[in-house]
Amino acid sequence: TAVLAGFVNRLFALPEKLTELEVIDLSEQACSVFSMIGNGLFFVAITIFSVWVIGKFLFNIKVFRGEE
Repeated sequence: TAVLAGFVNRLFALPEKLTELEVIDLSEQACSVFSMIGNGLFFVAITIFSVWVIGKFLFNIKVFRGEE
């Protein structure tokens, strides 16, 4: 999940890099929007994944301790 979130983040950063290399022509504002969307999706995905992992751990702590 973390790797996929990183991939999506880099995918949304690509327009800015291509604009810097003069491969495509986008406004600075459009590049900023793509970058912001990529960062937002990255942090949302990582947050959801982290909450899921911690939740699984807390709900199964008795199993981990061998009490169940």
